Amino acid sequence: MKFFITAKPNAKNPEIEKFSDNTFLIKVKEPAKNNLANQAVLKSLAGYLKVPVSNLKIISGRTSRKKIIQLV
Repeated sequence: MKFFITAKPNAKNPEIEKFSDNTFLIKVKEPAKNNLANQAVLKSLAGYLKVPVSNLKIISGRTSRKKIIQLV
C-alpha cells in the first residue's frame, strides 16, 4: 500500500492529519537536515499505523516535502 505524505519539518507541535485513507500531513519537530525529518516522518507514520518502522520505505520524495511511502 502506498501513502502520500506532505511533511512539515520544524513544526512546534508534532501531529498527523489524515485527509483520506492514504493521504496525510505529518508535522515533525526535527529539521530537514541529515535525514532527521525523514526518519521522524517514518517513525510517526509507523506509530499511527501500528507497524514497525522497518516495514515502511520512502519510494519518492526523499528531499521533498511531498513523499510517497510504501508499506512493505
